[in-house]
Amino acid sequence: MSSIYREIFDLEKNWHGFNKNPFSKTDLIELAERNNIVVLKDHSVKNACVFHYEKRKVVLYNPHLPEIDFALSLGHELGHIGLGHVTPHSEPLHANYLSNSSMEKDAGIIGFLFWAPTTDLYRMDRDGRLNIEEIYNHCRNHRYGDVEGVDLEKLCKSRLRIYNALKRSRRPHF
Repeated sequence: MSSIYREIFDLEKNWHGFNKNPFSKTDLIELAERNNIVVLKDHSVKNACVFHYEKRKVVLYNPHLPEIDFALSLGHELGHIGLGHVTPHSEPLHANYLSNSSMEKDAGIIGFLFWAPTTDLYRMDRDGRLNIEEIYNHCRNHRYGDVEGVDLEKLCKSRLRIYNALKRSRRPHF
């Protein structure tokens, strides 16, 4: 089993509700604060970034992000923290949830699990409805209203790939 999937299982134990329930902006900020992570608004960042400062982990986020981008960006930065990528001497990391680097991909996976948890996709799969269109409609109708189709379609395809990889890596109970 890939190490990212072992890490996901650990995060599910340590972060209440992670990968079980979709996280709102408030949920993500509260999770961060419960874990002694400072979360601050910053208009100068494109999406979000994370770094270590004076023995604390700090996440900066752009307060003008649409809800979907906020969930993916802040979830991504929390992923960097949960996966141990943020250390006292590391460079600041900027949210790029569709990047090709392995560290960014892994943090991006965590962001996707905050946005559309595996339990939602599992129910679709169990009911024989797991496909891109169903994920798209579920996320659009239940979370974010009318979102630009092209971007959401790309996100849904990525989320389906993550679901299938998780399904292969664990025993069937989500």
